[in-house]
Amino acid sequence: MILGGYPAIYETKSIIFNPLNGTFNTGPELIHGRKEPGIALINSPLFEGRPVVIVVGGSTSTFPDSAKKTEMLDYTQTNTWVEVNAELPYKAHYGNVLLPTLTGGVYLISDYNKNSVYELVCDSTSCTWNALPQNINGWCCYHPQAVYIDEETANCP
Repeated sequence: MILGGYPAIYETKSIIFNPLNGTFNTGPELIHGRKEPGIALINSPLFEGRPVVIVVGGSTSTFPDSAKKTEMLDYTQTNTWVEVNAELPYKAHYGNVLLPTLTGGVYLISDYNKNSVYELVCDSTSCTWNALPQNINGWCCYHPQAVYIDEETANCP
């Protein structure tokens, strides 16, 4: 799925790629237009463990607080984004990376709040963003990227 962007306005468009036949199709419109949001695929407890697409953050000029908003698409059941009741404590305007957790949430790393990592925790009725106690001391740079690495590599001297 490709979404958001900034050609002239903050986009609400989404496009879905079908790898079986190599086609791109128009997807559902986001609630909030976004540039540089974080996006991930998770199995959310809020949606009975089904796979959902989550999008959060991204700068916007039309709705300044939408950079705090979290949207999810339960694409196996509907073609409509929903705004989840979890709001970030700051506006994650740009440089947002989402890493799925093992419990159906995500970690948010944002260059708008360089020292903190936030975790989205969901149960069957609601979601909440929590700051992790760990701190990324000295992170300096804009537009981070992140991936998981295996345990052996992470423990190299």
